[in-house]
Amino acid sequence: EPDYEQPSPAHPRNVTMGESIRLQGYDLPSVAATPGETIDLTLYWECLAPTETNYTVFVHLLGPDSEIYGQQDSVPCGGRLPTTHWVAGEFIADEYHIPMPQDAPSGTYTFAIGMYDLQTGIRLTAADASGAPLANNAVPVGQVTVHE
Repeated sequence: EPDYEQPSPAHPRNVTMGESIRLQGYDLPSVAATPGETIDLTLYWECLAPTETNYTVFVHLLGPDSEIYGQQDSVPCGGRLPTTHWVAGEFIADEYHIPMPQDAPSGTYTFAIGMYDLQTGIRLTAADASGAPLANNAVPVGQVTVHE
């Protein structure tokens, strides 16, 4: 059942993914972590228009050296709500649980998120509120400090 109630994410954003999806914001309950811990992230999407492509969300946890230390790629809502089923005006709360590696060095980590077509590997274009494209079609969201 579509959810048409506007979410209130802790960290509002206004990033358009392609022409049919908007990232409304995200929740990041913890801004500190230790190696081996799982970090929770909830993304809030808005469907602007129906799409015929089933997009996959990528969530990368980039370390202080810009390398990927954690990752989860998934059809939204753990595979239960493909973008081809989204309805214009609908809002989707999409949860991710990213494990921090045991050998993760101390420092500041940043999440980078976006969407891509699994069939082609091509990412949806990501643009900020002014329409400026984002590097690598990835949206930086939230930072977590890791202490050993």
